[in-house]
Amino acid sequence: MQARSLALHLHGDDGPWSASRVLEHPAADGATLAPIATGLLRAAGPSGGVETLTLLVGELVPTRGEQLSLFASATAQREAAQLALADLAARLAPGSLL
Repeated sequence: MQARSLALHLHGDDGPWSASRVLEHPAADGATLAPIATGLLRAAGPSGGVETLTLLVGELVPTRGEQLSLFASATAQREAAQLALADLAARLAPGSLL
């Protein structure tokens, strides 16, 4: 699953604070999400103690993927075999490949 938004909620000496950000492209890796979460925390700029910090990953969407074929089609196998045989025939002396 990939996130489409992040929301940060703080509660502490300065009172409650919340901010969120919608991502341009869904993401699931820490390298992409960590700088965004850090930016939200910097925007909060808590000057006192923080009692709770909650980071919510929202609007989850499936990771896009493609189901690959487990087996090559018979037509593709036949074409690959013909190419391999033609390559062998070119390397060998005439009449040595039956």
